[in-house]
Amino acid sequence: MTTLTLIYAADSAGNFTDPKTGKCWNIPGDRAFFRSKIASEIIICGRKTFEQDLNDLLGARGCVVLTTDTDGVYSSWRKNDEYRSSFLRLETTISGVLDLSTYFSRADRPNEVFCVGGKQTLEAFAPFASRVLAAHIGTDESIWLPGHIAAECRVPTPQFDVRGSLWHTPDGEGFYGMYCEPYEGDYITLDIRRDTPIKF
Repeated sequence: MTTLTLIYAADSAGNFTDPKTGKCWNIPGDRAFFRSKIASEIIICGRKTFEQDLNDLLGARGCVVLTTDTDGVYSSWRKNDEYRSSFLRLETTISGVLDLSTYFSRADRPNEVFCVGGKQTLEAFAPFASRVLAAHIGTDESIWLPGHIAAECRVPTPQFDVRGSLWHTPDGEGFYGMYCEPYEGDYITLDIRRDTPIKF
């Protein structure tokens, strides 16, 4: 069976791009961490993320794009190219993305797949996620989480105690979080996991 991990960088306001530049956060340490995690793995993303972050995504084993624009840029990008055709798959529904049996035999099925954005895609897949790897930009203790996961944590604006290394939901069920990497400059990577993973 397979579990789903959300991986992204955002500030406490849920900005996935730097408000000063209008571009994706460009933090070398975080980019290296992101690339190391998705290397040779299956990733899920939306159309805009695929178009904007293509160079960062090509280290993955394969990419499933959730989009209704199946006749758009993808057709020309993968046309007459065997590698690109096998790397990129298009799906129009969440259930289609999660039905990995259409892509892999049981022996070849991945243990973990990564949803890399954008924001709407992360929100859509949050109910199925067992883990969140979030690069929290800035030193504000309030962290942004997709709505479904924030709701399960049972706190409107999750707070991360920068003096400690672990927090639990009030009843000890649902999600718990820990430092994955210490502060480096203006960000920290958090590793947030569901006590009982969802497998599909």
